[in-house]
Amino acid sequence: MADASVAVLETLRLRGWNFADSDEVKAVIMIGSALADDPSSVVDSVESELINMDLRSIGGKSLSEPALLRKSSRILGPIVLQISSVKDISRSSLDGILKASNGRRLLRFGLTDGHSELTAIEYSHIPFIPDDIPPGTKLNFLIEADCLD
Repeated sequence: MADASVAVLETLRLRGWNFADSDEVKAVIMIGSALADDPSSVVDSVESELINMDLRSIGGKSLSEPALLRKSSRILGPIVLQISSVKDISRSSLDGILKASNGRRLLRFGLTDGHSELTAIEYSHIPFIPDDIPPGTKLNFLIEADCLD
C-alpha cells in the first residue's frame, strides 16, 4: 500500500501538483485506493478530490519568491495553481453592477500555490474559462508561461 501511495504521489507531482504535508493527501489516496474498482483509476480519482480542496491547506511551495519571480522570465510547467481572485479589468465598476458586457474581457487573476501569490492577465480570450469562474478553481499550466514585470 505504501508503494502504491508513493507512486500516486509521484504521478500527481508529474502532473504539476506540489504538496506541503502529504499526510492529508495520503489519506485521500488511501480512501481513493479503497474505493477504486480499477487500480489505474486511483490517480484520477484522487486528483478529482484534490481539485475540491484548498491549496492553501495542502499546497507546497512551487512558485519562486516574488522578488525572484520578477527577475525570471518564465514559470515552468507543469504546475497547478489556484485562483484566489478574478476580476474583469476591461469593465468599469458600473458595468459590473449593471452586468453589462460587450463580449470582450480582460481578466486579472490572483493565483496561488498555497504560499505565494502572483497576478496573471488573460491577454487573449481563453474559451474554457467562463466569465464567472469562481475563486478556488485550479489551473494546470502544462507548459512554461511568460512572466512580465
